[in-house]
Amino acid sequence: MYTDDTAMTKCISESLIDKQGLDCKDLAKRFVKEYFKQPKRGYGSGVVEVFYKLKNEKYEDIWRPAKQQFNNGGSFGNGGAMRVAPIALFYRDNYDKMVEAARQV
Repeated sequence: MYTDDTAMTKCISESLIDKQGLDCKDLAKRFVKEYFKQPKRGYGSGVVEVFYKLKNEKYEDIWRPAKQQFNNGGSFGNGGAMRVAPIALFYRDNYDKMVEAARQV
């Protein structure tokens, strides 16, 4: 078994490869699928709430659940640091795309 950080990093890596770039809707679906496959990886209650909303709202607006939770300000947790590693590797030859993708994830 591995942690939620590893699960999300794995989802990002697979999505980048399968879609040949960042596809945030695909990524949201992968995060949710991975969570419901194994919810006991250590996910925080906040992100679990986001996953339920994404699933229940059928990914209509992939940004809304997180924005509602954090008042449009972000969580200030360490999740962002975990999520950027595959982004940096995938876009290693294009700094501008790397920065833009990192901001979105």
